[in-house]
Amino acid sequence: MFSLRVLRQFDVRYYRCAHCDLIQTEEPYWLAQAYSTAYSALDVGVLNRNLFCSRLTLAVATLLGVPWATPCLDYGGGNGIFTRLMRDAGCNFLWHDKIGPNLYVRGFEGEPQIAYALVTCFEVFEHFANVHDELAALFRPRPDFVLVGTFLHSNPGKDWWYLVPDSGQHVAFYSRQTMQQIGTLFGYEAVCGEDYVLFIRHGKKVAAWRRALIGWILNSNWLANVVGFLFRQTRSTEASMARDHAAVKAKMPADRSAVSPTGRGGMQTENNRRDGQPSA
Repeated sequence: MFSLRVLRQFDVRYYRCAHCDLIQTEEPYWLAQAYSTAYSALDVGVLNRNLFCSRLTLAVATLLGVPWATPCLDYGGGNGIFTRLMRDAGCNFLWHDKIGPNLYVRGFEGEPQIAYALVTCFEVFEHFANVHDELAALFRPRPDFVLVGTFLHSNPGKDWWYLVPDSGQHVAFYSRQTMQQIGTLFGYEAVCGEDYVLFIRHGKKVAAWRRALIGWILNSNWLANVVGFLFRQTRSTEASMARDHAAVKAKMPADRSAVSPTGRGGMQTENNRRDGQPSA
C-alpha cells in the first residue's frame, strides 16, 4: 500500500490482504523500542476513552443479560483503569495484560484461558503483531461475548491518524469485512459499529430487540454514554469500593505495615484520606 516513517527512524511498509482486508505492517522489528513504556505519550485520550468504554460496556452487558456479579475479563487491560471503573460500578471484572503493569486492581487478576461470559478488548487488536495466533488465544476459551474497540478502516491513505507511526505500537488494522471474517473463523457473529464490535458466540441466543438496541449503541457514542450512565446510577460506588477493599485486605500478610504505602498499616479509601484517618 505505502511506506511510513515509524518512530521517526524506520522506513516501514504497510500491506493489505486482498482476502480479509486486514492492513498490517511488515514484521515489526521495532516493538522493543516502541514498548519501552507501556503507554505512548501520544495517547492523551486514555482517561476519556476508559470512561466511555466503561459506560459502553455497562450498556452492552446489561442488554445482553450478563449478571453484574458474573466474572468478566478485560483482556489487554493496561494498568487497570477500565477494570477499576467497572468494579467500582459493581461489576465483577478481572484484569489481564501481558505488558502493562497492574496498578489499580491488584488482587483481581483473571486467567485468559477461562471461558468468561464477557471479555472486553479495547485498543488491543491494533497491537497484535501475530494477528491469527493472538486472536486464536483470545477466542479459544469460547467466551459468550467479546466486545472489541479498535477504529475500523475504510480504504485509508497513509495520512490516516490511527496509523500513529510516531508511537510504533499500532501494527494491524481491521475493517468491517475483516471483523466479519474473524467471526466466521472462530465461530462468532460480528455485530459491527464504527469503532466497536461485539462478537456473539454461535448458539448464544440474544433477543432481536436486544440485538437491535446494541447495534444502535455500537454506532452512537452519545447513546452509549446516556444508556451506560443511567445503568451506572443504579449501583453504589462506595459499596463496591468497600467490598474490594475488604477483599484485598483479607489477602494481606499479618504484618500489614510491611506493605502499607502510608507506613501506618492497612489500606485507605479516598473518603478516609480526606479525614486523615486510616481505614484499617
